[in-house]
Amino acid sequence: MKMKKNIRAQLAGLVILGLTAQAGQAALVDMAEYQDWDAVEASISTEDVNAVQPDGMTALFWATYYDETDVVRLLLNAGANPNIENRYGMTPLIQAAMNGNSDMISMLLDAGADANATTPEGDNALLNASKTGAAEGVQALIDAGANVNSLDGYLFQTPLMWAASANQADVVRILIDNGANINMRSPALELRGVRQGAVSGDFPNGGLTALHHAARENAIDATRVLIAEGADLNVLDPHDISPLRFAIINANIDLAKVLVEAGANMNDGALVDLIDVETKELTFVRSEKNYENQTSPMELIELMLSMGVEIDAYPEQAYPFPATGFRGGAGTANRTALFNLAMEDNQDLIAMFLEHGANPNSLNMDGKYFPLSAALGVVPVRGGNMMMEDGEEAETEISESVQLLLDNGADVNAIAGDGTSVLHQAVSTGNETVVEFLIAEGADLSIKDNSNRTALDVANGVSPVSDGSEPRRGPPGSEPAELPVYEEIATLLTEAMNAQGITIEEYVAPVTEESGEA
Repeated sequence: MKMKKNIRAQLAGLVILGLTAQAGQAALVDMAEYQDWDAVEASISTEDVNAVQPDGMTALFWATYYDETDVVRLLLNAGANPNIENRYGMTPLIQAAMNGNSDMISMLLDAGADANATTPEGDNALLNASKTGAAEGVQALIDAGANVNSLDGYLFQTPLMWAASANQADVVRILIDNGANINMRSPALELRGVRQGAVSGDFPNGGLTALHHAARENAIDATRVLIAEGADLNVLDPHDISPLRFAIINANIDLAKVLVEAGANMNDGALVDLIDVETKELTFVRSEKNYENQTSPMELIELMLSMGVEIDAYPEQAYPFPATGFRGGAGTANRTALFNLAMEDNQDLIAMFLEHGANPNSLNMDGKYFPLSAALGVVPVRGGNMMMEDGEEAETEISESVQLLLDNGADVNAIAGDGTSVLHQAVSTGNETVVEFLIAEGADLSIKDNSNRTALDVANGVSPVSDGSEPRRGPPGSEPAELPVYEEIATLLTEAMNAQGITIEEYVAPVTEESGEA
């Protein structure tokens, strides 16, 4: 029994001795963790400078973390290993780069730190030094063999992209001077089945150049360097969006002006994006900028007009709706600036654009609607249509924008791609006020659309005939959706046609591949 007690005592003593030894080994790193730098300096000659805590932290790492340059120098001179990683795969060099401390970066490199060490996430010292603007540290890393075109492990971006996003102009210049690919894109990734804001679906991600990143982040100084070094101003992302549109969509008007003055293509829909920024409100999902543009959207509009922008050019690709943060969506595709202004009833800008030669009869939304359609409020809106519900009151006043368009050449009988006139479109919404107005303005009541329908046929609920060019709603063989009948409008049109001597014919559907013989 006594022997067992002695054994226990001996074992306990060994444990205590072991703990004491471990505590002694860890003393220096503990001092560094608690920032007792005087104690570190006093103990450095008697303690293990490479002692490691359970999470892999060393005294050198703690000194680096706290940005203590003098202590780092002291530890390195005492033999501290600059390449010991903590459990997260971080090295002191990467930490120094995150701090933006060029002196510390050079010091660690001189002590043998691996310039290309990466974290499990794929970050390295050069990426982080580029982001934090440690220009001399960036040069030191490159001189030590860091890969100037290395990619991070998350979005596969280069140091140049990180520097451009953070507006580190000096670093941007150093990287380019040392061989960074100025027009390199990050890989385009396809995010499938994800939800962005209010929209679910498949979204491409990435595929941006450094200039795209700078334009998105309002990095004006970096943008100027990229331009001076020959960056492609008109390179497109996977959505076919240029850096200029990136800047405008994100309301970075000063930067957009820099790109315009440098010769960026203005005719890819940038003017439409700019109109949206000028007229639309921010949604709750987008925060206000923490800076004020020195250039207003209106001033940039005037500059682009003075530089000869094609006033009816429109974006063929819209930027994904939730990415804009604008109510109604900035960057609407297949719509001219005049059309969007008519949608917004912006009479001052409508007059300005008409004065500069905007076409009041331009076709929009895949060739289906005119600016006059928009001004009259007979254009389907996102996520629905303009049909009047039972008991719903239609607008009873005609906007002055309508008269502006008519006075400047808008054709009340212009024909859209599907053969409809503005009268067809107005009837399909059930808006009697607009129908009466168009009749008074001389709308041709005999025009038939591609489905052989007059406006009266539309009022009587005759559905359009599918020509097979558009996807059918519902299963194969299903009937088209039944349209409402607007009896009062039908009566109004019948009386007008009789008064004008227009023969009212029984509706006959056209022959199509789907319908066979009529």
